[in-house]
Amino acid sequence: MSDSNKENIFNSPMQLRKWAVELIDNLGSPVTQTGPNTEQVDKLLSTFVNDYNIQFEMQTKREEE
Repeated sequence: MSDSNKENIFNSPMQLRKWAVELIDNLGSPVTQTGPNTEQVDKLLSTFVNDYNIQFEMQTKREEE
């Protein structure tokens, strides 16, 4: 899977907000009586972890310089 052309969700507050809204939309709702889309939730959480790790690695490298 090539994520090189995908923007990291931590690059801007709007990217992170877009990711969060998408997560909320896929968690389901007791009001509309819809269940969570667990497959999409898993993908979004994986995106968060991967993008966070990349961001953390870049920050660590900057601090070492």
